[in-house]
Amino acid sequence: MSTDQPSSLRELYDQLCDLPDAARGAWLDEHCPDADLRERVERLLRAQARTFDPLAVAPQERLAALAAAVALPPAMLRQIGGFTLIRPVGQGGMATVYLAERSDFEQRVAVKLLHRTILSDLDRKLFERERRVLASLEHPGIARLIDGGITEALQPFLVMEFIEGEPITDHARRLRLSPAARVGLLIEVCDAVAVAHAQLIVHRDLKPSNVLVGKDGRCKLLDFGVAKVLADEVDLTGHGCAGYTPDYAAPEQRLGRSISTATDVYALGVMALELLVGSRRVELRSQPASQTVLQSTEQFDPSLALTQRGLARFLRGDLDNVLRKCLEEEPHRRYQGAQALADDLRRFQAQQPVNAHPPSRWYLARKFALRHRGGVILTALLSMATLASLVLALWLGGQAREQARRAEESAARARSEGARAQAALRVSEEVQEFLIGMFDQAVPTTPQAQQPSIKDLVLRAESRIEPDLGAQPEVVVELYRRMVQVYNVIGADVDAERVSRQALRFAQAHFAPEAPPRRIAEFGDAMLRLRQGDSDALTDMEAALALAPLGDVSIEVLAQRVQVGVLLTQRSREQEGLALLEGTLAPLRAVCGAGEAESCQLLTTALNNLGVAYFNVRDYAKARENAAAAAESARIEYGDDHRETAKAIGNLGMIESYLGEYASAMQHTQRSIALLEKIEGPQGVGASAMRQTLANLYGASGRKQDAVRVHEKVIADLGDKGPQVPGVSVYRINYAKELLQVGRYDDAAAQAAILRPFLEANPAANSSNLPRLFEVLAVIAAERDHDASAAKAASEAAIALRHKQKPVRTLELASTLLIAHQAARDTGATAQAEAWLADLHRVLDGQPQPLPNLRRGWLLRQAEVAIAADHLKDARDLLEALEKDLGGETPNAMRDAAQLLWARIDVAEGKSAALDAVWLADLKSRWGAQASIVRQANALQAGAADAVPAR
Repeated sequence: MSTDQPSSLRELYDQLCDLPDAARGAWLDEHCPDADLRERVERLLRAQARTFDPLAVAPQERLAALAAAVALPPAMLRQIGGFTLIRPVGQGGMATVYLAERSDFEQRVAVKLLHRTILSDLDRKLFERERRVLASLEHPGIARLIDGGITEALQPFLVMEFIEGEPITDHARRLRLSPAARVGLLIEVCDAVAVAHAQLIVHRDLKPSNVLVGKDGRCKLLDFGVAKVLADEVDLTGHGCAGYTPDYAAPEQRLGRSISTATDVYALGVMALELLVGSRRVELRSQPASQTVLQSTEQFDPSLALTQRGLARFLRGDLDNVLRKCLEEEPHRRYQGAQALADDLRRFQAQQPVNAHPPSRWYLARKFALRHRGGVILTALLSMATLASLVLALWLGGQAREQARRAEESAARARSEGARAQAALRVSEEVQEFLIGMFDQAVPTTPQAQQPSIKDLVLRAESRIEPDLGAQPEVVVELYRRMVQVYNVIGADVDAERVSRQALRFAQAHFAPEAPPRRIAEFGDAMLRLRQGDSDALTDMEAALALAPLGDVSIEVLAQRVQVGVLLTQRSREQEGLALLEGTLAPLRAVCGAGEAESCQLLTTALNNLGVAYFNVRDYAKARENAAAAAESARIEYGDDHRETAKAIGNLGMIESYLGEYASAMQHTQRSIALLEKIEGPQGVGASAMRQTLANLYGASGRKQDAVRVHEKVIADLGDKGPQVPGVSVYRINYAKELLQVGRYDDAAAQAAILRPFLEANPAANSSNLPRLFEVLAVIAAERDHDASAAKAASEAAIALRHKQKPVRTLELASTLLIAHQAARDTGATAQAEAWLADLHRVLDGQPQPLPNLRRGWLLRQAEVAIAADHLKDARDLLEALEKDLGGETPNAMRDAAQLLWARIDVAEGKSAALDAVWLADLKSRWGAQASIVRQANALQAGAADAVPAR
């Protein structure tokens, strides 16, 4: 029953009719505080009870009178037609349903005992009709009729298949099913109802409690007790209480008009609304479901696996139209049967045009594109967010219309905004029409072998742009931009460059420097050149952006500011980049708050980039703050299970890992990997990239063996990809460094051998990876080969490469000097070690060290040096500072190294170096028996005071 308060006599009466007498008083106490209204409805019910009609007799009164009349003992009511009743499992105004067992062999069934008696021909005809209806319905989605008859007390009963399940809405909420999965359940229900409709049977009481989902996840349709056979001359349930549930009843049912298969369609629409939105309220049925979701948080079902905005996008368009067609007030405007509804839902799933959508050339073209991903240019254009030609064209049109509407409402801005809106609308419509024309040769009737290739279609369209649209220069520039995007997507870089130059020449010939089409063309061409390595391109991008009015907050200009801001922070112009990025937040939040999806997506990008930019300027608190905001923005905009959300969460985890917040970083990183694996598969590029962060976290936590296993998974997923593939070099170097930590020097050398020829062939393009490679070689030379000369040569090469980086990256140089210093000490090159330690002092002195790993590593290294110089008090102070900095992080690689140094201090002071046996066992488990730190710990435990210092 509805939880909403009935407001009229009719609503009260309809709802009470579906309740047993015993329950009516309590229901009225809760739902009808108006004493006068209550008295009126009670009088109506008493009058109805006095009417001689088999269906109008109060069920409990009739059963009591009947039992007394035939003088049957109560025990007899437990045994019906060879079935033993166990317990009631459901009760309504017309019948009670019992769980029962067959007496002669084991079989559980549902016995439906009707609240009426067979006392007239009308009764018998009604009962026989119901048995006939149920017997004729054979479908896996409909509960099967097993038996039926009349008890000794003249009560009709039906024996049906017992379904162990739960109402469809409860099932969807409990499992938090996605909207797509809920559409699948609706199709199952429609298929079952369609079987009844094919035999001219209308269920008339479709509701979630009559659709159970079993343990196998399949839907079963129950209770045809009030079904109407359209071929019957008379409605045999048209007496007494209405044979329907008011919340799901169609208008014609509530008004007592004729019933058709469209009546069931209305109930299916209400059930769909409840499944997909979370509410069945009558007032919500007249507006698009996607609008309902966004308007009220109260109506949103939190069990749905999407945010409100994500659900609105899922519903918007086809499902809005399908639901609206189901819920039309007039029956002839709905689907005429459940089969038609099921067919449209299947079309929605298959990205085919639905009949509920008004026909249009654009709509049909878009649907064809979505169905044929990868086959022709349609899919290349419409399935990639970086391209989105038609989507952007439509967005421009919608934006223009919205601007025009606002212009009409505001007299002060009517002329300027109206003119801009009309111009934008004209451009968008022309672009849309032209792009749709590209698809004329890629229609579904064209044989596969004759379908043109992607490049063929784009080239043909490109050749028509100026001849067909030269008189509309804004349209020409916009189309050229789209063609550049197409060529970029299909990997035709030479064609992308050629068309970009053509767009630039055309824009410069037809527009003034400050005109938006020319600025957009110049900015786009400069960005393309930047990707090709043009050192002057960023300056040209800044020049084009500078021509935009300061107050211009159009999405195009804001996107350019975000792009330039990111580039500036990457080129050591952090403060300028930060100012640009920060300046985009307020306008983006304002437009995003109004519901504009593209602005919300750009806001997420801006926040992500701000996080990275603040990280680069060592403001780690703001870096984390913006990364967290980006993750939340992505979750709201894209939903929990989206690639962009996964990337934002992973970015947050990466920043937290650098800050030493390992527990939180681990949680976010693992969440990101799980999402990316779900989206792109276990071997996807995104998941592999995030596993690098996870491996680093394991390593920093002292879980070295786990770190190696994660790296091995990444390397295995690479297959035969060589170092020239982006990311591969970083993956292999990270793997090699972790192999060194666990003492697998030969395996680390093998990784270095794979990378060295490629990295040395182009040192300028590998300015970060090449010095890291030489760091690996320095450690191998020192720890495996004990070759002081080779260790020194590799260290010098790494340090020289760090100094060549412009500007010099202080943190990376410091890290390299730490490794070089340790390699020199390990090989006994004391003078060289001291020289590099002095260099390290010069780099770090006066520099803030907010990065935990570098700060802690520096404290550890100074403690080692103090122990070697027999300055044991200084060493203790340094280790205590390290312990304080580590806080409660356990286990931790730095803490492991510190514990080893404490033991060395004890040995230096003549004390026993007894190490905790539990810690030693744990250390061996986490690091591996061959790790240098494990071997040193074993040596100290054995009493070797001259053990090699820890790394």
